[in-house]
Order: sequence, then structure tokens, then C-alpha cells
Amino acid sequence: MRAMADPLPHLFTQYRPFDLLEKLKREKDRYDKARTRPCQEDHIANFAATAWNFHERLWESIEALPPEERERYANETGADTNGPKEFRDWCKDQLPDLGGWRQITNTTKHFAKATDIGHDEVPVDVTARPTDSAAAASLIDIAQAENWSIEIKYLCDWVPAAEAMERVIAFWMRMMAYGKGFDL
Repeated sequence: MRAMADPLPHLFTQYRPFDLLEKLKREKDRYDKARTRPCQEDHIANFAATAWNFHERLWESIEALPPEERERYANETGADTNGPKEFRDWCKDQLPDLGGWRQITNTTKHFAKATDIGHDEVPVDVTARPTDSAAAASLIDIAQAENWSIEIKYLCDWVPAAEAMERVIAFWMRMMAYGKGFDL
């Protein structure tokens, strides 16, 4: 196993891609069990940040592989391993949802609409809808309402947040599965 510097006692120790994958699963589970809209929103924001930034941590692990293992990983996955930007763009091409999670991450981080911070390439809406009707309402307006589900509109399709989360987890699990036999 590749030696990594021991983290200082006051730092987070979730620095491997596997750790982040487990964090995504825990955040999805927390979202599923959340009883209030504000709690669900918190878990979506946390999930989004981890889902989007996962590629950076995976890239660091891929980049640290010996050249022959890195080439084998690229061949097995089809991933562009020529650099961090290339890898990020390849991941977004494979799972366009990642662009949506990026938007959620940046808009919650900067308290602004995506277009206000120069990230307008992916239109994303997050809304809450009554589970028994097609009428939509603002998250703020129905913050404590029951029987509402959060949905994410990405590339013209409304998707339940839980389903969108599952797609991201499945994608990163596939990328990690390709990494079996590698020190990711």
C-alpha cells in the first residue's frame, strides 16, 4: 500500500476515495431518514459537495499510481488520465449529473444562483413537490411540510433526489470497482 502522511490529530481523516464513497452512502442514508425539510436540504448540500469533489480525490490516487498501473486503469475504465481537468471532464461526460451536483455545491457555498457565479453551463433546479400532485413549490415556502419529496431538475428531467443520489453512488462505485487491484 502506498504510504500517505499521517494526518494530524485535528484534521479529518477521510482522504481516500473509499472513505468518500462511504461518506456518500452515509449522507444518502441520512437524507432518507431525515424527518424535516431543512434536514433533507442539509444532507443534499453535504452530498453534493462530496459527490462533486470526489473526482479530485480519485484523481490524486490515480495520479500517484505507478505509470503502468495508471495506464492499465485508464484502459480498463476508458478514463482520460492525462490530467486533473481532463479526468474531471471525462467524469462529467460519463455521468452528466455531476454537473448538477457541482451547481448545487457552488450555489449553496456562495449563497447565489449558479448564473451569478459564472457557472451557467448546467441548468439545475431543486424543488420540493407534493408526493400526490404535480404542483411544485419553493423549498422555502414548504420548509416544514409533510408528504413532500425533493426533486432535482437536470437537463429537463425531474428526478427524485434519492434517485439522483443513487446514480452518483453507483457511478463512483463502478470507478472504484475498476480500481480493484490498484491502491486507490
